[in-house]
Amino acid sequence: MCFRPAAASTPKTCPECGMINPAVADKCVKCGAELPEDRVKCPHCGEMNIAGATVCSECGSDIAGAEGNVAAPAAPGAPAPAVPGAPKAPGAPAAPAAPPKAE
Repeated sequence: MCFRPAAASTPKTCPECGMINPAVADKCVKCGAELPEDRVKCPHCGEMNIAGATVCSECGSDIAGAEGNVAAPAAPGAPAPAVPGAPKAPGAPAAPAAPPKAE
């Protein structure tokens, strides 16, 4: 079992120059640009979650609209955004086609 915090192992990429920076850095070590926050605090329980998460990993509360979170709630009546599946391995067979619907 690993007891190392996830944030300690996630480097931050500078949005200005592309430099990979340590996870604890607030500014880019190469160009000095501000680095984006990679965690968002749950407004209900205070747990730090991965930016872009929509549900708190601790209490299950909705955090999609929490300050600093990349994901924003969808507009009412708007279609859900498409989420790409896992990439196929090279040479893997194509997914089978859905059978035709019987009427």
